[in-house]
Amino acid sequence: MVWLQIAVPMVAGAIVLVSACFVLVYRCRVAVFAKFNVHPFDVDECKGEDMAFDAFVSCAWPDDDLAQQVGLLAALHRRRC
Repeated sequence: MVWLQIAVPMVAGAIVLVSACFVLVYRCRVAVFAKFNVHPFDVDECKGEDMAFDAFVSCAWPDDDLAQQVGLLAALHRRRC
């Protein structure tokens, strides 16, 4: 029974420590991913691209003239693969 008194706190402590690490990484995941350059869900459509961010731009049809004036559409079309 002595081994049980030693094993139970060690297992419980290990579970608490691993759980705390998961919670900490989850709460700080953006900073952790940026610091270590880890992109766990990064699926690139373009091979060999080296972009820091992916973007999704959505605008209403009436805003097309504004997007043309700003040059947004031309810049986005140049970056596509």
